[in-house]
Amino acid sequence: MTRLIDRLGPVSLILALLAVLVGSRLTQGWVMPGLGVIAAALAWPGLRKQATIATVYNRSTSVAGMSVGAVAIGLGAAKLASTALF
Repeated sequence: MTRLIDRLGPVSLILALLAVLVGSRLTQGWVMPGLGVIAAALAWPGLRKQATIATVYNRSTSVAGMSVGAVAIGLGAAKLASTALF
């Protein structure tokens, strides 16, 4: 049995995908990087410990959530920078 905090990988992946897909269409520039930071923070506990057979799915979705969250942070930062410069 795993703790609840270790099972947040799927939630972080869904939130990161939401950040990339919906955040790019919103006019507020802070939405995409903000949701990306939250998704990465939710994915972090699943990456701390060594994976066991019971937690492989949670760990892999945590890695995916962290990766897509980092992409959302980067895209959001680029969007904020381009808005500020142009």
